[in-house]
Amino acid sequence: MIPSQFKQNTIKSFKYVRDDMEQLREHVRTLTINYNYTVQRLLSLEKAYARLRNEQKVEVPVKTEVFVASAKGDKYHKTNCPFAKNIKFPRRFETGVEASNQGFSSCSCVI
Repeated sequence: MIPSQFKQNTIKSFKYVRDDMEQLREHVRTLTINYNYTVQRLLSLEKAYARLRNEQKVEVPVKTEVFVASAKGDKYHKTNCPFAKNIKFPRRFETGVEASNQGFSSCSCVI
C-alpha cells in the first residue's frame, strides 16, 4: 500500500510541477512582451528627444532693425517712424552706428 501511495503522490507532485511550469512560461511570455514594448517605446522616446534637441539647436534669425535717412536730411529714423514714411528715396543703414558714422544723428524714435 505504501508504494501505491508513494506513486500517487509522485504523480500528483509532477502534475503540480507541470502546472507551475506552465504558469511560469506564461509569466515569462508576458514579461517578454512587456519588455519588448518598453524597449520600443524607449527607442521612440529617444528619437523624439533627439529630434527636439536638434530643433532647439536651430537658431532663429534675429530680425535686425533697418534705419533710414534722407539724402538731404541730418537724422536717421526707424522704418516705422512717421518722418521716415515721408522720405521718397531713403538711404538704408543696418545699424544706428553705421548711420552715425556717416554723419547722421538719431531721431527721437530711435531712443
